[in-house]
Amino acid sequence: MYHHITSNASNFLDKYSSLNWIQLIFITSSYLVLQSVYRRLVDIFHRFRSFWYDDLLKDYTNSEADKLNDGPYPNGWIPVTESQQLASGAVIKVHALGRDIVLVRDSNGKVHAMDPYCPHNGAHLGSGEIVEIRGEECLRCPFHEWSFRVEDGVCIDVPYSKDRKPPKGSSLKLWHCVERNSFIYIWFHNRERAPTWFPEKIEEIESKKMVYYDRLECIINTDLHLIAENTSDYAHFVSVHNKPSPLGDKIAQIFGLKGGLLEHVCDKFQWNPLEKPNIHQAVTLYEPHYKFFGKKIANASVFTLQSGPCIYTFRLRAQFFDFTIRRILVVGITPVHANKQRLVVRMYTEGNILTRMLDRLLLLGSFNNFHGDCEIWQYIQRLDKPLYLREEKTMVGLRRWFMQFYDGVNSCILKDSEDW
Repeated sequence: MYHHITSNASNFLDKYSSLNWIQLIFITSSYLVLQSVYRRLVDIFHRFRSFWYDDLLKDYTNSEADKLNDGPYPNGWIPVTESQQLASGAVIKVHALGRDIVLVRDSNGKVHAMDPYCPHNGAHLGSGEIVEIRGEECLRCPFHEWSFRVEDGVCIDVPYSKDRKPPKGSSLKLWHCVERNSFIYIWFHNRERAPTWFPEKIEEIESKKMVYYDRLECIINTDLHLIAENTSDYAHFVSVHNKPSPLGDKIAQIFGLKGGLLEHVCDKFQWNPLEKPNIHQAVTLYEPHYKFFGKKIANASVFTLQSGPCIYTFRLRAQFFDFTIRRILVVGITPVHANKQRLVVRMYTEGNILTRMLDRLLLLGSFNNFHGDCEIWQYIQRLDKPLYLREEKTMVGLRRWFMQFYDGVNSCILKDSEDW
């Protein structure tokens, strides 16, 4: 075997050495060109792959900014996790509003939220399990197996007590909890008041007219109202978003070009709060158009409904020549702590293949816009007396509107119009 290999190698060297110098130069240069082309194709492939499968999860927090505050927290429905994170019969713990909360999904698919500590001796119930006690579903403590009915939090079984009866007052605090549009929400109120409104169901999602496509998650050290005011801040749409899109920059990088290919320009912007009985809601209308190599290729409109302090629904419509695509972004912001927010964006789109291909391009552009905001939110400082121009009345209006969720607590001090 060894002799056969060395013999073949010797024959090859004899043939190679018999070539004249012109043939040698041609073969060598061809090999180098092919090798260069191959490396370029591999490079393009990896760039394209990173563009197409972009990292849609980013933690912006750092040790310097991660000095957590314990309040104030806003009143309203708070998204604590996504529906897919809680399977039937499962128990999970989530962290929001500076505390742990335990979520349970019973056999009928209903979600229950409760305080995480057993009243017996404080064991954490996040590692408990769902059991059936006398025909009722219960959360059983992992330490001494006290069992609490998930429907109302009442303890109905202590395995080592007389007649298995618990002492009086042994129950868990339950949180008002609803599930809408693939998010699980709990109701928080500083004065323990009952819900005054509920998150709306999005008909297109409930009826499956729009299908889930992708998600983005960001973790940011900032105050909640500073994220909220983005929807009312026209000036930042010009300075932050009316530039060549990072999407265009990425495509350009793939092909070794300089500069961005795609940019969008704002044509119309409006922000308004709603009146009673929907004073917890505000709407934004944003209408940009898109340019490719400086040529207008599409018009778009973005209608945003904000419900309470933490829930947003973006309805996007884009017209590419004679082709129209629609999508919905459902955004939930979880105040992990007062100055640490988890922002989750879930995207829904129409079901056909062509729409999804075009939608993916817009998706990455939108997500890069979110990242552009996150970079600023992460290091922004809340000012007690921010300076406003007359042209920024919508920002002043949003901050005053947002104050209603803090139950009289001054989350920010605003200058009155006569101070302008």
